[in-house]
Amino acid sequence: MYSPQRNLAVDESLMKFRGRLCYIQYNPSKRARFGIKFYEICESSSGYCMQFSIYTGKKLDMPKDVPSSEAVVLELMKPYLRMGYTVAMDNWYSSPDLFQKLVKEKTKALGTVRVNRKNMPKEFKKMSLKKGEAGVLYSKGVAAFKWRDKKDVHLLSTYHKDLEMKKTGKLSFKTKEEIVKPKVVIDYNVQMNAVDRQDQQLASFPIMRRYAKGYRKVFFYVMDMVLYNTYVLYKKISGKRVQFDDFREDLAEKILEGVKLPEYKRRGRPASGPSPMRFQAANWGHFPNRIPPNPVKKNPSRNCEDIILRKRIASSGME
Repeated sequence: MYSPQRNLAVDESLMKFRGRLCYIQYNPSKRARFGIKFYEICESSSGYCMQFSIYTGKKLDMPKDVPSSEAVVLELMKPYLRMGYTVAMDNWYSSPDLFQKLVKEKTKALGTVRVNRKNMPKEFKKMSLKKGEAGVLYSKGVAAFKWRDKKDVHLLSTYHKDLEMKKTGKLSFKTKEEIVKPKVVIDYNVQMNAVDRQDQQLASFPIMRRYAKGYRKVFFYVMDMVLYNTYVLYKKISGKRVQFDDFREDLAEKILEGVKLPEYKRRGRPASGPSPMRFQAANWGHFPNRIPPNPVKKNPSRNCEDIILRKRIASSGME
């Protein structure tokens, strides 16, 4: 069983879908914009998805005094409480009440927060800062930070106890001086890339196609997530640096190697000689092989022999 690293992130992913469902969500910040919302908890360093839940509307059995955003985090984090993990989240989930509950569960938390959340310090609204300045307030084991960048940034943390400033290694375009940020902001930016990293990989070569029923799209989207988790584990175990699309291609070839097709009687005159192994039904009817480069051409291509037999002409980099 895989044990994730210490830093986790809770965020939502949007599976693109514009069909007829009562719980279709709209999020302009996501690539898909319209679709089915997945709440996920992922390992920050790799994007490995440990748990997810699908939003299907408001739950009737949810306590009235618990906000839905808070309930999502507590439900996803249930197997990982009191185990030394640190969870990051954005301002839709974060609140002083949630962070105090996580403190009681001996779980560290970090996240941006909306200044108008219940029990947020009123002094934050009055605190006037110039660009680059920061302030911090403490209450019941939770530190509330305010930092002025282009606009005010508010964060909550249960393990950043002081206002430590850290160099980022980047230079300001105007002043040419090294940019300095609070450590809590840098740590948040590092931890919160998990779900976005997974989305970027899955969006490149999705299994699902455009026209499909909603339940089929959900199934194939989950299969994509499982495939990405397998890719993360393969890299960790083997230590090899391999691209996700190459891993998918190699995995498909290995799976198809064990597939045996039934032998059909072929019509017409028999072939004059033996057909290549890859054209034989026992070895998976027609599986493409990549043409290796030669001194003349870096990416050679030739007509597909199987397509020529069907009186069609097509050339590609596969044979």
